[in-house]
Amino acid sequence: MSNKFAMIAQPARPGNKIIFLFFSIVLSSYFVSAQTPAILPTPVVNKDSTREIKILSAQSFRFITKADGTELQTLAGKAAVQQGNTVLTGDSIILNPATGIAEVFGNVHINDADSVHTYASYLKYIGKERIAYLKKNVKLTDGKGVLLTDDLEYNLATGIANYKGGGRVVNGSTILTSSDATYFSDTKDVYFKKYVHLTDPEYDIKADSLMYNTQSKIATFISPTRIVTKENGIINTRSGFYNLLTKEAVFYDRT
Repeated sequence: MSNKFAMIAQPARPGNKIIFLFFSIVLSSYFVSAQTPAILPTPVVNKDSTREIKILSAQSFRFITKADGTELQTLAGKAAVQQGNTVLTGDSIILNPATGIAEVFGNVHINDADSVHTYASYLKYIGKERIAYLKKNVKLTDGKGVLLTDDLEYNLATGIANYKGGGRVVNGSTILTSSDATYFSDTKDVYFKKYVHLTDPEYDIKADSLMYNTQSKIATFISPTRIVTKENGIINTRSGFYNLLTKEAVFYDRT
């Protein structure tokens, strides 16, 4: 028995110490790494996030893959999407996330930063350029006047809208119609071209071109213009202005 005790009491060999130390270091490293959370890479922020079209709501939603591989997202029932400060709503929306193009059908409404509101039956929206092509029963309003047409191109980036198939602007009791027109949302100016006709309780005005401001309600004559007063007087002029608020009128280059 004493021999067995002596064998057990013998000091550990140097080789055993090295092996024990090695496994201790390995095990310590394993437990430390297991308790330390992994460092995730920093996410890349999209610097052009204002151009991203986000889905806000819809009663039904699904993905569609066309025969050519194009992937589309369809929204139906009180559908709404947003790009920056612009919200598009309608009965249904077809969105191409790859191109940023959205088509909106039925009860179309564009709310551009709560400043300009546009309505139509159909909309094709090019998200990368922020251009809206609206058709049928188009109405654009800035809170001052209402522009009505059946075909409108509206650049939301510049705030400029154009119609070329005929339209009109209604501003209180004043109605202006023309074949073509350009609306500038920043200045509230409308540049009417071709077969311009302004009707007002005081005057009936016809011209080839005319500028009108929906805020100040001043019509500026910039081309040969024929004016008929309510007393059936006739004025022909090439320049001047008519303030529909104050009823002040100035005519230059009368012929």
